[in-house]
Amino acid sequence: MDKAYDWNPDGSTTKHYLNRDHMDPFALGGEDSDHNTVYCCVSCNLRKGDRPFTEWLQTLSPECGELAREVYVQKHGYQPEDFTPSENRIVITVHLSDKKKVS
Repeated sequence: MDKAYDWNPDGSTTKHYLNRDHMDPFALGGEDSDHNTVYCCVSCNLRKGDRPFTEWLQTLSPECGELAREVYVQKHGYQPEDFTPSENRIVITVHLSDKKKVS
């Protein structure tokens, strides 16, 4: 899914482009799974960035924050405050041997 349409009061539609967002950011150790992802508009996803879900909730209006919290709890089975951020990075070490120059 990469776009959705909202119905306007006059019966027309407005197209919105969507992103797949990790509610607990992948960069902070959140899972790359259906339990941790939702589709949201591009601008919301960019505004949230890699911030923890609890920090992002504070930027929302009370009604949107309540709905977002409900979705989080339904998908995760626990409150967003129970997520413990950690680094989610892969370290690759390459050992290069000294090569002798052959002439």
